[in-house]
Amino acid sequence: AYSPCATAAAATSLFPTSAAPTPPAVVCTTVCAIKTKARKHLAIALTSKGDQAVAAEKEWETLRTLFAREDTVLIFHLKNHYALVYALREQSAAEGAAVGAGGTVMVMRREMLTARKGQRPTEWISWDEARQTMLGWTGYGIMAVQRSSSN
Repeated sequence: AYSPCATAAAATSLFPTSAAPTPPAVVCTTVCAIKTKARKHLAIALTSKGDQAVAAEKEWETLRTLFAREDTVLIFHLKNHYALVYALREQSAAEGAAVGAGGTVMVMRREMLTARKGQRPTEWISWDEARQTMLGWTGYGIMAVQRSSSN
């Protein structure tokens, strides 16, 4: 018969606590979402008001700063799924119909590599799509898991 206490006692005898390495302490906080009464201090407080292009650019710059930290990983809570943010990329691209005398409009594309299903990095999701997902419900957001400074 299975007994959790017996299993714990057996594990303790096999791996004494003095020999076991101390696991790193981590802190998980929501860093990007819609501001609510419970989440007043967000690094990236999403809003659907005002100039969305300017807001999206500022939010993206803060996300890049958070992503670049060596002691932090980002987890995206998207529709019915949590997934790591594996990479960020941005590129200028010519887009749309000709403007004026044959010129084109340059557009900045910003994307996150994550997973819609499973945990493999399979999808480049545009920042605009990610923002719209997070603006659609207060439960969606991006969390930062960070090593605690006490270690």
